[in-house]
Amino acid sequence: LCAALFLTLLAGCGKQEEPAEDFVVSAAVCGPLETLDPTMNTDVGAESLLSTLFEGLMRMRDDGAGKAVAVAGIAKEYIEEKNYDDTVTYTFTLRSAARWSDGERVTAEDFVYAWQRLVDPATASPNASLLSMVAGYDEVRESGDVSLLGVKAKGESTFLVTLSRPCAYFITSVCTSPATAPLRRDLVEGNASWAATADIVTNGPYTVGTWVKAAQLQTKRNGEYYESKLVVPDSICFRFETDAQTNYDQLLAGELDYTAKLPYAAIEQLAEDETWQPAPLAETVCVLYNHLTDTFSDAQLRRAFDLAIDRAALAEQLGVTATAATGCVPDGISDAPEGGEDFRTAGGALCAANAEGYAERSAEAARLMTSAGHYQGAGLPTLRFLFVEGEQTRAVALSLFNMWRTATGVAELVGVSAEEFDAALAAGDFDLALTTLTARCDDPMEYLLPFRGTSESNVCGYRNDTFDLLVGVAESTGDLTARAAFLHDAEAMLLEDSAVSPLCFSGTAYLLREGLTGVSHDCFGHSYFTAVSRAETGPAA
Repeated sequence: LCAALFLTLLAGCGKQEEPAEDFVVSAAVCGPLETLDPTMNTDVGAESLLSTLFEGLMRMRDDGAGKAVAVAGIAKEYIEEKNYDDTVTYTFTLRSAARWSDGERVTAEDFVYAWQRLVDPATASPNASLLSMVAGYDEVRESGDVSLLGVKAKGESTFLVTLSRPCAYFITSVCTSPATAPLRRDLVEGNASWAATADIVTNGPYTVGTWVKAAQLQTKRNGEYYESKLVVPDSICFRFETDAQTNYDQLLAGELDYTAKLPYAAIEQLAEDETWQPAPLAETVCVLYNHLTDTFSDAQLRRAFDLAIDRAALAEQLGVTATAATGCVPDGISDAPEGGEDFRTAGGALCAANAEGYAERSAEAARLMTSAGHYQGAGLPTLRFLFVEGEQTRAVALSLFNMWRTATGVAELVGVSAEEFDAALAAGDFDLALTTLTARCDDPMEYLLPFRGTSESNVCGYRNDTFDLLVGVAESTGDLTARAAFLHDAEAMLLEDSAVSPLCFSGTAYLLREGLTGVSHDCFGHSYFTAVSRAETGPAA
């Protein structure tokens, strides 16, 4: 009997299953990268890659419906304290299990170093202003003395940050950004190539496996990550393809699992499904008026030009991912962080966007021009309408030109390079300009600050003391409900003054290969992959 049992055991050993093949997800989200330094990144797509390698105090995770939301990251918890001088102090307690990929513990000093390096003028980071609300920011930028920044470590596990003012999006947008992730002083200082090779040390769910700079970067699971066993894909392979058609063809051929760029024909095909909706992007295409000119210092003339715009027609021209703008702040931006209502939904429509009423609006525009003594633009100087040269932007500019020609007179179309466009706006060398309002944070204030009288970004010269007061009070209050109300009032005032003409809200489309599920997105075009898994049925788009 013993011999028989022994033989049975041997037979069982001989039938061991082969180890399961690694689950690798291939994604096209950005072009080739020369460095993985999160402090220096300016590529929206690259943030999707960097978020797999680096993790900050907070991280982005799927809310269960495909939307990425902020949850606890390296900081397992935090305390917010309002100080007597209106500053705010955050005390973050770091996870004791947080480790770098080489096994070293992630400490509060790693955050102090990273944040000081980010703000240091010598670093020349394009993301430095991300920490503009931290106490001492302005002093550091002026003096170069990083010790003046309001951050400090209290032991290995406690990181303290003092803000010079309340900041509604500090936790949800600043603390989730790869640019504010920790860095190791011992690895970075004096090593110019620390982020340019595959052996880079990371603290996120993945670390670099192989990196062919012109072609792809393949990650591998970071065994030192505190939740490594909960990360689903064993590896994410980021393919550096920038051509939307190539990405799409590879996905159809089974060579790619996910693409953040689709050719327009593919998007139109998706739109044939009546249940499909484009993913909103945090962008508003708009027309700026130069308030410092004789023409557009007149609110009645600005109003006439605004009424002559057919937003519905422009949205149709821009395609199925665009929608007619109903305000400055686009869809997808929260009224308040961590569960607030959509700002656009709460604020309602502030711009006329329906096609049916356009004839009446155009007639009203002509009447306003006539009452101002400028019938069909008579007596006005030649108006320079500036735009960045491109097939789509020229088409939109030409459509606007034709709309204005009927009711307000003719403007001169001036297509220039992006560099020339920025220089002309900075110099005030324009009458009208076609541009896009964008934001780095999930905060409606980002779309209003460029019009504050004291803002360096106020290239159009708009001045309204009441608007400035509303924005200033919203900026300083810690009451999120009151803050939202002030911002709604400020946006309404901006558009009542016809200070700017929002045209369209931008959207986009992503595609995940059939058989997979679990990619989440935010409204800035970032994609998150740690929860991607094999689906039982159906495609995900």
